Amino acid sequence: LGIGSSGYSYFAFLIGTAMGMSAIPVIARVVLEYGLFKTDVGNIIMGAAMFADLVGWLFFSILLAWVGKDPGWYTFLITFSGVLFFGLIMLTIGKRLIDRLFGWLQRTIRGAGSVISIMAGFCFLGAAFTEKLGFHGILGSFIVGMAVGDSVHLKEEAREVVQQFVTHILSPIFFVGIVLMVDFWHDLDMYYAFVILLIAFAGKIIGSYTGARIGGISH
Repeated sequence: LGIGSSGYSYFAFLIGTAMGMSAIPVIARVVLEYGLFKTDVGNIIMGAAMFADLVGWLFFSILLAWVGKDPGWYTFLITFSGVLFFGLIMLTIGKRLIDRLFGWLQRTIRGAGSVISIMAGFCFLGAAFTEKLGFHGILGSFIVGMAVGDSVHLKEEAREVVQQFVTHILSPIFFVGIVLMVDFWHDLDMYYAFVILLIAFAGKIIGSYTGARIGGISH
């Protein structure tokens, strides 16, 4: 990071970007746990989280350009345009094509297994696409998931199986995977960890509460 003012500025920008981003899998797990996924509040929460992550990854791309690890602004603009184009296509034309595909599958295939496999395949493709562009894979899979979840031909049986699988298998694997990457005893200074955690909590709670109140949502 260097010892000059520019190094400290970069470090502060990095910490601020990290604390400003959301963990969409964690938020989705909480929203599902409280039965809010298909409510107005749940849609606002998930939409805001996705937007916050998009902005966060854009700032992270700027950071990479700042320290000379990225080819430049041209690549950044191409990346951003690619993700924006992908989202627009998936939530318009792609959603209609997926709906028709599921309608055909429900008429020709019995059981939810094959439909769920195709759903997972689409989500993996979306994740791979955004990863290739330089964004987190969860953004691509979430966009595809929104397109798939709006299909009127997706039976409740398949939705229930996916929800149970995500809740009881994928979510624990996600949390354990995060913990295994960090040695909390040796890598963290408890004082600085507490200060950063306090700032992160304050930013999330005050920011979301203020935005919700301005948007007309009750306490």
